[in-house]
Amino acid sequence: MAALTPARLARLAVLLVRCTHPSASFAITAGVALLGLSAGVGWRTLILVPAVLLGQFSLGWTNDYLDRDRDRLGMRTEKPIAAGLIDPVLVVIAAIAGTVAALLLTFPLGVLPLVVHAAGLLLGQVHNFGTRRFVISVVPFVFGFALLPIFVAAAASPPHLPARWLIVAAGLIGAGAHFSNALRDYESDLVVGMGGLPQAVGPRVSAILAGALMLAAAGTVALYGGGRVALVSPTGALGVAAALLACGIAATGLAGRRALAYRLTLAAGLVAVVALLLGGSAGFR
Repeated sequence: MAALTPARLARLAVLLVRCTHPSASFAITAGVALLGLSAGVGWRTLILVPAVLLGQFSLGWTNDYLDRDRDRLGMRTEKPIAAGLIDPVLVVIAAIAGTVAALLLTFPLGVLPLVVHAAGLLLGQVHNFGTRRFVISVVPFVFGFALLPIFVAAAASPPHLPARWLIVAAGLIGAGAHFSNALRDYESDLVVGMGGLPQAVGPRVSAILAGALMLAAAGTVALYGGGRVALVSPTGALGVAAALLACGIAATGLAGRRALAYRLTLAAGLVAVVALLLGGSAGFR
């Protein structure tokens, strides 16, 4: 066995990060950090951020491990496991350790945040291990994302519940992300018999749904993010920007530029969260 030199350890760390679906993991974590600032979580955000990041990493590691054969079949050479660059067993160990570490980090925030975070991670793993093969594949995304503002509000002192419209907006973002994400692997998913809702409705309808759901989320934030209808405020302007990005998701998805549609989905979600932050924390009052 080759010695684990600093250079080899650094390369291994990079490969592990590449197995986490890093764009989604970092985008979701950034969104939670912004929600934390909006909710008045304060210094607890320093605990919130690494806990969420490790939780998202664990979901990504699990997903890449389970998809290793599909990724090889689809010649996904950018995936380290599929390219034979990393031992799949190591990724499994990382997934287990990441889940445990995420929950341990959440524990100081209180029992309620711990329960909510555990529920969110469970929904992610339910998707990884089962629901993505059936037409109910969107359900874990809807409820998992809807739990994010609840998790953030529970981590505040004192804990409280976010506004219902914010929970709805988060769920809409999750649903839109599911349809957009599925566009990237649509053909390979069909080859291996993946029967999720995006595969059932097809890529064109998935692109339209992704854009429509993100548009609905952006509209919700633009209308209520300042505690009132405020389309001419900074909150409203950013909501409009998110809406334009949502239209771009549908357009690029329909044009076959599916990777770009996915990136626009991440951008639209983050813009909507920034709009909430500038809107005066209305969702957490």
